[in-house]
Amino acid sequence: MSIKRIFIAMTAIFAASAVFADDSGVTSKKYVDDLMSGYQGKLPGSGANKLMIYDDEAGIGEKSIEATLGENATSVPTVGAVKTGLDGKQDTINGVAGYVMTGTGTPGEVGEKPIYSANTNYTDSLVTAETVNSGVINAVNSSLIQVNATGDQDPNGTLWQIADSFVALDVQPLLPEGYTRLLYLESTGKQYIDTGQILNTATDDVELVFQANEVLSGNSLFGARTRTTSRTYTFSITSTLYYGIGWLNSTTTTNVAADTNKHTLKIEHNGGVFKLDGNVINERGDGSITTPTTATLFAIHATSGSGLYYGYTQIYEYKLWRNGTMIQHFVPARNSSGVQGMYDLMDSDPSTAFHAKAGTGTFIEGPPVGN
Repeated sequence: MSIKRIFIAMTAIFAASAVFADDSGVTSKKYVDDLMSGYQGKLPGSGANKLMIYDDEAGIGEKSIEATLGENATSVPTVGAVKTGLDGKQDTINGVAGYVMTGTGTPGEVGEKPIYSANTNYTDSLVTAETVNSGVINAVNSSLIQVNATGDQDPNGTLWQIADSFVALDVQPLLPEGYTRLLYLESTGKQYIDTGQILNTATDDVELVFQANEVLSGNSLFGARTRTTSRTYTFSITSTLYYGIGWLNSTTTTNVAADTNKHTLKIEHNGGVFKLDGNVINERGDGSITTPTTATLFAIHATSGSGLYYGYTQIYEYKLWRNGTMIQHFVPARNSSGVQGMYDLMDSDPSTAFHAKAGTGTFIEGPPVGN
């Protein structure tokens, strides 16, 4: 071998030794595979079937980020497995069938308290949207009375007055064509309305919404009696300027001073209870008499003498119940001919429902409402 060939061979060996500085000599593919296999067996971890986070170039970190689904699981959870798990959770939710439920404040739980039913039932004073919508539509289509900010009836008021309660929606229907509903009728001491009803203290309850024009002795608002005040069912202002009530066979003066404010009088036959704006002002006890004449509004209808004792008052509404059933519900009205009177909302026959003014002169009319 020439000197030139020896030099080239030595150069190649030297170059190989430079590449494998730590382990001299040429290796093979099998050696590399065996070596890598040994390193893979030494990768650190927290246990089988767990996902690991990357730590550094040395390998896999020690912290697992997700555990297995169970002892026999060997893969990442499937969509089906997740849904199955959720189905089980749904079985544990507390609630009442058919009701909307409140939340408990604990994630994933529903409270035990129902708000309202999908079947228009309601609890805790919360009603279904269907019930509210129906009530509002009924109210808007009915003859609601406008009031001002102080609650006084005012045709230019910006508020609606709804009688009794929202759930009951005790609102008055519109009057038939040809009739105009009025806020009130005001007597001047010469007019009255005959209700056409004989009253019985054992069965009849009355409600009267009124406002006396003046506090005058003998200002008669409502009722019927004999001339001697026996067989009496009346309400008036007495000579002492207090409210007086006639019941059974005598008239009694209450301890409530009369005034010119608007009030609601309620007479209940059970116990002979007289209430003014919901407050009991007298209790006359049970008894049974029938009035000798029909009861009148704006006056007391007596059996002899003048036959009528007039009053000076405004009347907004009158109701009569017999054995718990309302049989009359009068509201002030005027017909297309200009005749004033009271329209009975309980009478389905327009030819008999209107009770025209009697006496002389005309009532002072309140403003039109409703229609």
